[in-house]
Amino acid sequence: MTSLIVTPRFELRELEPGDLDFVAAMLIDPDVMRFAPAPYTREEAAAWLERQQARYVERGYGLWLTREWQSGQPCGTIGLLDQVVDGRRELEVAYIVHRPYWGRGVATEAAAAVRDYAWRTQHPRRLLALVRPDNPAAAAVATKLGMRADSTTIQDGVTYRVFQLPAPGADSSAA
Repeated sequence: MTSLIVTPRFELRELEPGDLDFVAAMLIDPDVMRFAPAPYTREEAAAWLERQQARYVERGYGLWLTREWQSGQPCGTIGLLDQVVDGRRELEVAYIVHRPYWGRGVATEAAAAVRDYAWRTQHPRRLLALVRPDNPAAAAVATKLGMRADSTTIQDGVTYRVFQLPAPGADSSAA
């Protein structure tokens, strides 16, 4: 599979069926999934992987496998997701990093590359990150991407802080 995005330490590519073992191990981990409704079963992880693949076909993006160059090991899934926030379709930079890779800058480096990719290819008026109020690590990544929390939203009964970053050159008051 060809890399879509390359950083100094990571490559991001589309998920493929052979990535299921990694995806299932990551999504079943209760620490990784503590901000989700519940950890996934292997079957739910397989359906999640298939949803990402459908997004690639439908939208040209989704969450991509993030692999460390040096070790060749997958360390997370980082990419772009469509969200509807307050009735408006928005583009989110989203990140899930497997627990063995926490604290190594994976989300920050790869998400910054995804942010830049989104500006080049999707041309959104702004980018978002939806972050649970009790998730300081995800908030720190969003802040390092240049995003600022400016509101809250409720998705499926869960409250999120909405971090947003206007497009380069855009009037931030218009967002």
